[in-house]
Amino acid sequence: MKDFFPKPQLSTAEGLLEKGAAHARRAWRLRMCQCGTCQDERALKVAEAAARAGLSATDAQAASEAGAAPAPTAAVTPVGALLARHILRDGEIVLLTLKPSWWFVILSSLKFISIVLILMLGAIAYEGRHNREWFYIEAAIFLSAGRIMWAVLAWMGRLYVLTDMRVIRLAGVFRVEIFDCALRKIARTNVVVSARERICATGSIEIIPEDETCLPALWQTIDRPHEVHEIVTSAITRSKNHGLGAAA
Repeated sequence: MKDFFPKPQLSTAEGLLEKGAAHARRAWRLRMCQCGTCQDERALKVAEAAARAGLSATDAQAASEAGAAPAPTAAVTPVGALLARHILRDGEIVLLTLKPSWWFVILSSLKFISIVLILMLGAIAYEGRHNREWFYIEAAIFLSAGRIMWAVLAWMGRLYVLTDMRVIRLAGVFRVEIFDCALRKIARTNVVVSARERICATGSIEIIPEDETCLPALWQTIDRPHEVHEIVTSAITRSKNHGLGAAA
């Protein structure tokens, strides 16, 4: 039978794109489909990965279920990735890497900018009719822009890492401060949501070590804090039950 609608001949690049799209569709179907065939294939892949990593089937399944949830990750800067590689230990597995939300830049600068605006309005009111309003306005804009630039640098220097052994926080602009605590030595974690963070749908996670001489750490202004907190508490529970992080 004659084909009245022949398929157009694809170029090499178009063929590769078509194969890539088909592979992506298949991977998404295997990941999200709940039929028995796809579930069996996912379980087989988990078992193969567990055999390669030397984990038990239960641990591998738990890690797979934890990874199946859409963890709120963020792009990591090259400097943060380099530092993370240097502070990780042999055999340590990274479970989650996060950066603060972009709201961190605005919220951390809000108090300073408010003070600058109040001083600007007070100076303009005090000067009266000397026609120097633009001088104070330009000064306020300059100071506010400088504070925002500093907040951007602080955002770039912050990185939150959760491994199977430790909780790590990198912070600092010119000097990097590293907080790390073994999961077994964490007393508790809390979700702290301020009024400003509640408006922006963000929040912070407070990490309190068992050692009272160590200051608590804060994963500040992150997206979906409650979901991240569940991942952290799950990793802490697994570490305490399986004895991971004892030497950290």
